[in-house]
Amino acid sequence: MRKCSNLKLLPEQLGELKGLQRLDASETAIEQLPDSIAQLKKLVDLNLSYCEKLRKLPEQFGNMEGLEELQAYGSGIEQLPDSFSNLLKLRSLNLSYCSELKRLPEQLGKMQCLEFLYASDTAIEELPDSIGSLPGIRMLDFNECNKLTCIPTGIRNLKSLEYLWLTSGEDIKEMELIEAVNDMKLEYLSLSCNIRVWLPFILSCSSLTYLILHDEGGRPFPTKPFSFFQLFNLESLDLINCTSHGSSFPELPLNLRTLKVESHASLEQLPDLSYLKHLKKISIRRCCSLQSLHKLPPHLNFLTVADCTSLQEFPDLSELRDLMYLTVLRNGSNLKVSLEENHLQFELSSS
Repeated sequence: MRKCSNLKLLPEQLGELKGLQRLDASETAIEQLPDSIAQLKKLVDLNLSYCEKLRKLPEQFGNMEGLEELQAYGSGIEQLPDSFSNLLKLRSLNLSYCSELKRLPEQLGKMQCLEFLYASDTAIEELPDSIGSLPGIRMLDFNECNKLTCIPTGIRNLKSLEYLWLTSGEDIKEMELIEAVNDMKLEYLSLSCNIRVWLPFILSCSSLTYLILHDEGGRPFPTKPFSFFQLFNLESLDLINCTSHGSSFPELPLNLRTLKVESHASLEQLPDLSYLKHLKKISIRRCCSLQSLHKLPPHLNFLTVADCTSLQEFPDLSELRDLMYLTVLRNGSNLKVSLEENHLQFELSSS
C-alpha cells in the first residue's frame, strides 16, 4: 500500500489477518486506523510514515503485543493512546517530524525492550520521568525539539545510551545534564546550543567518539579560546555556525581523525594542525572571513575547502604524500595552490 496517495481507509476486517507480520501504509491519505488493527498480535513492523492526515491511533493500539518497530515520522499524529506503553516488545520508535506531538506516554519506562527513540522536530515540551527506566535504550533523538524545557535527571540511569541528539531550549539547565551524564558512556553527541554555556557539559562526556556542535550563541562575544583537548577518545568533530566565539578556534584532541568546520563567519585563520598525526579528513566550508590556512596534518587523505571567499593563502601541499582527494572551490579570486598532481585526485576552482 506504500505511496497509494489516494488511499483514505483500511478495511475494518484488517484484524482478521491474524498472521500478518508487516504492514506498510506509508505515504497514504489514511485518516484513521480501524480498531481491529489491535488484534494483529503477530504484527512485527508497522510503517505509517508521512500519513499526514492521520491524527491519532486507536485506543487499543497497545494490544499489538508482537510489535517491534513503528515508523510514524512525518505523520499527523498529535497524541499517543494510553495503551501505547503496553507495546512491551517495541525496539524502535520513530516519531520525528510529527510536528503536533506534544508529549510521550507517562509510562514510557514500561517499554523495557526499547532501544531507539527518534522524536526530532516535534512539539514535545517535557520528557516523562519514567524515561530513566529504559535499561536498553541506545539512542535518543530530540534534535530541533525547541519547546523542550526539561530533561529528567533520571536519564543518569540510562547506562546503555550511546547516541544523543539534543537542541537546548532556553530553560534546559546544562548543569543538571552534567550531573545526569556523569555515569553514562555516550559515544555520539549532536547538540544545538550556546557552546560557551554548554562547554562543561560537553567536556563531561569523556567517552565521546563523534561530536556535532551547532552553535546557537548568537553574535560574537569576546572570550578566551576553548579546548576539546581532554576529549581523548574523540575521532570526529563537526563545528557549525560557531560565530559566538569570534575568531578563536578550539584546541583539538590528538586522536581526532575527521574535522568539519562550516559557516564560522568570524574565523580568520585556521591554526597549525600539524600536531594532529591521526587526522585524515578536513572539510572547511562557508567560512567567509577565513584568510589563510597554516600547516596541515602530515597524513591527511582528504581536504575540502569551499566557499571561503576571503581565502588568499594556502599552505604548500607538496609534502602531504598521503593526500588523495583535494577539492578547492569558490574561494578567494587570487588564491594559489601548490601541489603535485600525480599523487591525488583534485578539483580546483576560484570562481
